Parts: sequence; C-alpha cells; structure tokens
Amino acid sequence: MLQLSAVQTSLGYLAAALPTILCANLSSRFIRRFGVKLVLVAGQMLVMLSLFYFSLMHAEGTYLYDLFPALLVGGIGWGLLFPTINIMSFSRVDKNQTGIASGIITMSEQLGGAIGLTLAAIVAASRAADYARTHSGITIHTPEAMTAGFSGTFQFAATLALLGFLLSILLIPSYRKEQKS
Repeated sequence: MLQLSAVQTSLGYLAAALPTILCANLSSRFIRRFGVKLVLVAGQMLVMLSLFYFSLMHAEGTYLYDLFPALLVGGIGWGLLFPTINIMSFSRVDKNQTGIASGIITMSEQLGGAIGLTLAAIVAASRAADYARTHSGITIHTPEAMTAGFSGTFQFAATLALLGFLLSILLIPSYRKEQKS
C-alpha cells in the first residue's frame, strides 16, 4: 500500500487522465486513417494489457513501477475507446432517433458500470478472504490480503476485456467510410 495523500493520488491519476484526453481528441483522425474496428480493438487491447499489468501488483509496490505504466497504457486505451464506441453506436441511427439512442447508450454504460463494480467487489472480497484464510497471521484487512483481492479483481477484469477484444475481432465488420475529396 502506497499510503499516498489525496493530492498525491489525484496527481498520480494524471498518468491516465492526460493520455485519455489526448487520445480522445486524436481518435477521429485515427478512425479516418485506420477505420473504426482497428481503433476499437487497439483501444481494447491497451485496456486489457493495462488491467493485466494491474493484476501483477503486490503489497510492496511503487507508483512508478507498479501503477504508472498501467495508468498510462490504460489512459491511451480508454482515450481510443470512448469516442470510437460512441461513433459506432450512432453510425446507423437516424438523425431523429439520436436522442433516444444517446439515452440508451448512457443507461447501458451506467448499468454496466454498476454490475461491473458489484462483480469486482465480490471478487476482491472473496480473493482477500481466501488469502487471509490460507496465510496464518493475516487478516482480510492487511495490505497483503487486500492486494490479493485487488489483483484477483484485475485478473477478472482483464479476462472480461479479453473476451470483449476477441468478440470485437470476430463480430465487428471491417469498413471505413470513404473520404470525400
């Protein structure tokens, strides 16, 4: 556990926030050049790798080695994903239906986030309890058990990200809108 202050934690998250903002702004250029599917799967791959890297954390970890790389890679991935998902979601919607489509997308994101957070909490608590049960002198609230729980959660999330990555490769058609001269 790093024992960072609120300010240090906030500054630490800039490693994810800044690349997300930058890549979200550049994603339309990437989509025009490489197509929606390639940008989507690239973003998914980066997020998946970020989650997997987070799953390798340990109780004695450091920000620079254990968190920074995953935050940076994940930030790039999310920056590619957010706009791409929205573009894909609206690409085949009639203009008079964009309001309802936006509502459905937002509701889906909120519901998915709530379900994902619930599953993550279940996995974290279960893995932490298993760790404490199998290591003498360790309780569920020790840094070692909590880290085991978080590591398990990131393994679970990385597995779901891998599933999404594979489904995108298999199910999303490859096409690019032709550029008008």
